[in-house]
Amino acid sequence: MSNNIKDLLVANGYGFYTAASCRETGLPMLDGGSYKKYADKWLSASRCKRISQPVKEDEEPVAFYRCQKGYCSLYNRENTEVKNLLEYVTQYQLDIMRHCVGIGRKNKPYRNYFFTQETDKDWNELVQKGLAEKGTNHPNNDECIYFWLSKQGLELILGRSVSDKFYKEL
Repeated sequence: MSNNIKDLLVANGYGFYTAASCRETGLPMLDGGSYKKYADKWLSASRCKRISQPVKEDEEPVAFYRCQKGYCSLYNRENTEVKNLLEYVTQYQLDIMRHCVGIGRKNKPYRNYFFTQETDKDWNELVQKGLAEKGTNHPNNDECIYFWLSKQGLELILGRSVSDKFYKEL
């Protein structure tokens, strides 16, 4: 980062940036809704590292993303993995993935299951793409089973990486 942006940014007690210092930089400040259109090109430092494109020490952020405990900086990357997935997932499939984890009623996911017919076309396509998993038993002795999002599917919907612990607790 250049010295002037470094001087403007103030970290809070959690290691994230404060809203006031982010505003002073003049860079975009995004929340979950506005971040969706940038999810394939603006990534946090941890996501950059995960796709083997770590942030360089002198690299400047392009925006800030509102996290639970402050703002994290976003860096310009070409995340072809997410971009490719978004090209092959329909809007309806994105909607049922959000519904599966409860986004829409609350701001953060609180469950990870969807009960429907075993032959559901959209859910079976998500399973083939690696974004969902399919149960094997029929709890009601009918043709309905449980589907749930894979970790990759959850990360696609949230637009950020999630820890194994967070994923298992859903």
